[in-house]
This record gives sequence, C-alpha cells and structure tokens, in this order.
Amino acid sequence: MERPYQAYATTSTTSPLVKVFTWMAVALAVTAAMALAVFFGINVGLISESVYGGLMVGSIITLIISYIWFLFGGIRRGVGNPTIPFFLYAGSMGVVLSTLPFLYSVEMIGTAFGISAFVFGAFAAYGATTKTSLLGLGQFAFVAMLGLIVLSIVNIFMGSASMDWFISFGIFGVVLLIVAYQVWFVKQIAASGDITTGEAMYLAFSLYISFINIFLRILRFLAASRSGGRR
Repeated sequence: MERPYQAYATTSTTSPLVKVFTWMAVALAVTAAMALAVFFGINVGLISESVYGGLMVGSIITLIISYIWFLFGGIRRGVGNPTIPFFLYAGSMGVVLSTLPFLYSVEMIGTAFGISAFVFGAFAAYGATTKTSLLGLGQFAFVAMLGLIVLSIVNIFMGSASMDWFISFGIFGVVLLIVAYQVWFVKQIAASGDITTGEAMYLAFSLYISFINIFLRILRFLAASRSGGRR
C-alpha cells in the first residue's frame, strides 16, 4: 500500500486514527474561521463587493492549485512538506463557503453540519471497527464516483432537473462509502506501524474533502425540503 509523504516523517505514540482526525478537525476549524472572518468583514464594511469578488476568484484558483499540488506535486513523492497546500486549501475553502450565510439561515447551516457530523461519524465508525476488507467497496465507490462525475458533465448539456437530483443523491451515497473505506484504509496503514505526520495530513485531507461534500449535499437537501424542492 502506498505511503505518501515519507520525507515529512515525524512520528509519535498517538493513535493513527486520532492523528488523522485531529488534522481533519484542524482543517475544518481553519475553514470555519476563515468563512466567519470574511462574512463578518463583509457585514461591517471592511470588505467591499469588488474586493470580495476578487477574493472569491483568487480563492477558487488557490483551491485548484493547492489540490493539484497536494495530490500530484513533488511532495506526494516524498519531497517537501504537505503543510502549505493543506492550509491553503482549508483557508480558501473557508472564503468560498463564506457565501453560505447569504443563502441559508444560520439554523439551517447548523442543522446541516450536525447531521453531516452524525452521518460521517457513523460511516467512519463502521470503517474503523469492521473486520471485513473494504478494498472492493472502495474500488466500487471510486469507479461509481467517476461515472457520476461524467454523468453530471453530460447533464450540463441536457439540463435535466431529475437527473441532477439523481446525481446529487448518488454522489452523496458514494461519498459515504468512500468515508468508510478511507477510515478502513487508515487502519491498514496503522497495522504496519505508526504513520508519519505527512501521511496523517494526507489522509485527513481526503476525509476533510469528503466531509465538506457531505455537508454541502445535506444543506442542499434541507433547503430543497423546506422550499418544496425549488432550491
């Protein structure tokens, strides 16, 4: 099994799962803090519309660059430190998500986050405790995700609302399967010894993206249910 970020190899006696989920929590905290800071800045007039527009474009570009850097850059081959793309991505995601309070109520956002944490936790717990190999499940989930992404691109030209909802629910279900597989994968790495800080950050990054995906899907489902499916 591949073990990325060997060069950034500080180890400790902390449980591998605890290390991974700690880094995931750090990423979520950075995202939340950045989102709140930007939203507050807009509300009090510290950030103008033009500045916010530029900040949003810059954040989207940074998201793309840091994602590619994190997954396919030299650090994946053990050269360098994953910390920079890790925090760049989390911070940029916070700027992008700062739009949510303008679109949804605080109550709805809080409810979506709570449901997301519960659902994510349930599938993560399954991955952490199951005695069954989830390798096949993971392979199926990633292939299914690829198919749904292709279908979503096709639907851009079709413009089918029903297909859009099918894709959205499909991606939601597949991401949950991926979460279970990802946590199971952490267990398999841990079985061969302690994981490095770089590996923990790499795995936390994957779980962080899955959690954000789950949260946004649930938020959309809640909004649609309260508006009669119009959103």
